[in-house]
Amino acid sequence: MKKTLHFRHGLAAMTATIVMLFAQLLATNAHTSGISPATAGDGISSYGINIIGVPVTSENCNDLSVIDGVSGTVKYDPTTKTLTLENATIDTGDNTGDNAQGIFNSEVPDLNIQVNGTNKITSHSSAVTISQTTTISGTGTLNATSTDNCGIYVFNSALTIEDCTVSAIGKWGIAGPGYNNRAEFVIRNAIVTAKGSDGSICDISKFTLNNVAITSPTGAAYDSSLQGVALNGKVVTDIVAILPLTYGIKIAGAQVTHENYNNLSVINGVSGTVIATKPLVYQGGLIEDMRLRFAQGRVVEAHAKHGEEKLRQLLATDEGACHLGEVALVPYDSPISKSGLLFYNTLFDENAACHLAFGKAYPTCLKDGASLESVELLRRGVNDSLLHEDFMVGSRDLSIVGRRRADGREVPVFIDGNFAPFLS
Repeated sequence: MKKTLHFRHGLAAMTATIVMLFAQLLATNAHTSGISPATAGDGISSYGINIIGVPVTSENCNDLSVIDGVSGTVKYDPTTKTLTLENATIDTGDNTGDNAQGIFNSEVPDLNIQVNGTNKITSHSSAVTISQTTTISGTGTLNATSTDNCGIYVFNSALTIEDCTVSAIGKWGIAGPGYNNRAEFVIRNAIVTAKGSDGSICDISKFTLNNVAITSPTGAAYDSSLQGVALNGKVVTDIVAILPLTYGIKIAGAQVTHENYNNLSVINGVSGTVIATKPLVYQGGLIEDMRLRFAQGRVVEAHAKHGEEKLRQLLATDEGACHLGEVALVPYDSPISKSGLLFYNTLFDENAACHLAFGKAYPTCLKDGASLESVELLRRGVNDSLLHEDFMVGSRDLSIVGRRRADGREVPVFIDGNFAPFLS
């Protein structure tokens, strides 16, 4: 079965379908007779969404973290039909039946699940179930994991994922019912990964990709006859990765795309030679008179008068170590520089000169960057590596010129080692 209430085959499937249709018929009759089927006798309105089996109501909608198993920010606005998850965790624990579903949208058409930060839903039933049109969007990440069922279950409805990152893992990753299938799935400018031992993306009658492409497995594509993402005539059960074709980011005038986002060194324009102005102490070894040549964003030549082997070991740490993770501007007239002392300690020496860093960039330089997944950070151009190693390049005669985005005019930033006077 795909979830607790909806079965894939046979009499049980027909029974489940009839029960749902009957419930919807009652709801329709109640609406046409002027009686709201979502209003209890005590005046509390129920909105047709369940979190771990608990109805979202007018009484709890402003803070759904009161539900056992829910933490972080989870709230629902019935006016805009928006369910907001912000750094939220929904864990169904040992619950059974419908209480084992993380989120169940049974009655709200055009529901928007807004994800901010990193959110996690864990269940042994379907982590997310929708039987009404639903959109998952936002600036964050949603990780939906089921041990025995669907990561995300689309029950004869339509799911859209846009402008966010979603991972769905389970026996089925993202799936519709295996019978009378009318499930639709749209991905728009989003990062989606899915994995299911019985099908990663399957039982989907209509599959639409907007500004995204299936990048893994290589050669995989939607197969309408199999109603799923398939490779070599079989539904894929390994990780299916779907990434944006473009990210709305340009580096040196070139678009960042799904083909180059993981290695932006392929972009022309990030090139030149860098000469270190102070020695670098790395893992107990001294690297002096370091000279680096960058081509298309990557170190392609590295030499040092002393410690060249140590430098090569540093650059061989991983692919990200050959790229820059930091550019810091420090005036030559800084107090530590004026002291004239060489500390042979980067934490001190970097305060005496402009410096660059091999490797990992700081996620905290982005808004909410500390809560973003590594894939999302890469999507935004944040280099990743096991190391972050600063080296000094500032000098008395250093000049830096910037270029204005608006008109391309060049503007001096540094003159003779210090910040240039303000120029209008």
